[in-house]
Amino acid sequence: MHLDPAYHHTDLEKALVGRADSFFSQDMEAFSGLLRDSIKGSRILMIGAAGSIGSETLKTILRFEPAGLHVVDHHENGLAELVRGLRSADELTVPDDFLMLPFDYGGPVFRQW
Repeated sequence: MHLDPAYHHTDLEKALVGRADSFFSQDMEAFSGLLRDSIKGSRILMIGAAGSIGSETLKTILRFEPAGLHVVDHHENGLAELVRGLRSADELTVPDDFLMLPFDYGGPVFRQW
């Protein structure tokens, strides 16, 4: 699923979901100014970004230019795949203050951190 309002489904996706545009495209267009005002220049801590929903949310957040982004997830391999994907995405800019933290957000290390 793509949250980019400019994204258009392929023919296969149109047949599967029954629509030509993202389910979120109208909301993203309506609230993009508010999101930009809230996110641009902010430092964000994101917990659980290595999965499918989290990684798409992270990519959407990056489009609004945060100053810093720290990501925590217990799935180290998922984080590695996410970083590779972000580095190869021409349309996304990762902030200089970008940190991936592979540990269990329910465990004692996270609580101490």
